[in-house]
Amino acid sequence: MKTMRALTILAVAALAVAAPEPWGFAQAAGRLVAVLDLNNTAGVTDSEARLLTDMVRTVASEALPAAKFRILTRENIEMLLPPGTNLQKCAEAKCEVEVGQKLGAEYIVTGDILIYNGKLRIELKAHHVPSKAYLGGKITPQGDKDQQEGFLKDAAGDIMRLVLNHAGVPSAATPPPASPAPVAHGAAPAAPAAAADPEFEKLVQQEQAKAEAQRRLDEKNKAKLEADYAKVKALRDNVDLPDSVKKAAYRKFVQKWSSDTTRTPEVQSWLDPRAAAAAAAAPAVAPPPAPRYGGTMVRVAPGKFLMGSPEGEPGRDPDETQHWVTISRPFLLGATEVTQGQWRKVMGNNPAFFTGCGDDCPVEQVSWYEAVDFCNRLSEVEGLPRCYSGAGNAIHWDQSCTGYRLPTEAEWEYAARAGTATAIYTGELTIVSDHNAPELDAIAWYSGNSGVDYPDGEDCSAVKDKQVAAATCGTHLVARKRGNDWGLYDMIGNVWEWVWDWKGSYPAGDVTDPTGPASGGNRVVRGGSWGRGAKGCRAAYRFDYDPGDEYDFVGFRLARSAP
Repeated sequence: MKTMRALTILAVAALAVAAPEPWGFAQAAGRLVAVLDLNNTAGVTDSEARLLTDMVRTVASEALPAAKFRILTRENIEMLLPPGTNLQKCAEAKCEVEVGQKLGAEYIVTGDILIYNGKLRIELKAHHVPSKAYLGGKITPQGDKDQQEGFLKDAAGDIMRLVLNHAGVPSAATPPPASPAPVAHGAAPAAPAAAADPEFEKLVQQEQAKAEAQRRLDEKNKAKLEADYAKVKALRDNVDLPDSVKKAAYRKFVQKWSSDTTRTPEVQSWLDPRAAAAAAAAPAVAPPPAPRYGGTMVRVAPGKFLMGSPEGEPGRDPDETQHWVTISRPFLLGATEVTQGQWRKVMGNNPAFFTGCGDDCPVEQVSWYEAVDFCNRLSEVEGLPRCYSGAGNAIHWDQSCTGYRLPTEAEWEYAARAGTATAIYTGELTIVSDHNAPELDAIAWYSGNSGVDYPDGEDCSAVKDKQVAAATCGTHLVARKRGNDWGLYDMIGNVWEWVWDWKGSYPAGDVTDPTGPASGGNRVVRGGSWGRGAKGCRAAYRFDYDPGDEYDFVGFRLARSAP
């Protein structure tokens, strides 16, 4: 299901002892060690890329003595990196060292993950940042993804020993063969451990050369821009030149550097100084309205419903105990699941596995934490209050907040049923087999009908009893199946939807506006998915995952408390 993309950067930085406290750390004995998230360009999911990163972090914590080193979290690293830092073009030691300097690092370890002859190999390298010295490297054997997990642990252990050796800290493990002596930039580096495959090393060098060429081109273009700017500025300051000559030069500059946002606006203002002065002196006008990326929201009126399922319902689980729930306040709920296009506009990236499905397909491979973060960021973009604060298992929801949030489990089921009390909102459900329930085809994308023809569909050919035969399956465009009577689409199927609640047993009696247990291990998901069987696509069905999990069948839907 998952394939590695071509090249990724892996950085492990040991930070100096005297780290300033604004980083969130008291000044503690020992060097801080950071493991940066993998720059995922080879096709693995974000969760798999993070798993590889966490493996290196685990190796670092085991190999580097706690009395000498401290391990930074992913959140700490994101806070330390200056905004706009681009690791994708980091191909040479010079660039790697520059990244280490931005972090205030003493050591930095980088790695390239490549596909070679259909298999994966990973190269790790270590540098000492202050001296710009190359400490050595390690290349894993060729293998598939599962094999590389073991190879990566071994390679990371060797790299950590290079760091230990350079730092003068004894390793608890049997020392490896002597590492090459550090070599400063400008001198020929000592060769890393010999790789058995010259063609692979050539491929590594080619990828590094491409990235370095792009970096040099960017630097060259910046230098040209500054040189041209200096010329037109000199013309502007020359009192002997007529305005016609100056403006011709200004227009040429603006045309040449039209995409620049640093110098071009200034030169543009020189073409009409009076207009620029008038604009500067004009009274402030109201800012344009905030962009709205929340999509269509449906107002759901208060009401009372029977949550859970009757004992005789096909596919019923024991945790679906029926009980009366009152929803006492109106709320807004997204007409569709959050799409890839919405996510990209707010977050600037697309974590979805099924990108071939398109911007109007549900975003997936987002954790519960990421869904909460999206809600807060979208609220900020639209000028609404943030509803969530805190971090990890201590995230707090301000229930008086009118910004974007996740629905509660009770709100979700109330809206999914839309006034009905049957297994699905169109009536009862006949389960012929787990992948064949005829009534689902009109309202849901589930494992029985989710075949796709776009390139990155998931192989589902092994499922033989599907309602509609297909070789590859995946998500589909939102709102293409029949919605419920309240105007909500894909409440059943397409992707599971995160809700606010921790997973727990239902209360024994009637409740009003329940929000679930105060704590727990997993968060609830609702609605079933393109890969789920008929049993999971009932209005009452409950499932749960760790809030940090990311899967290509889990997304979410927005909610708001009605203002």
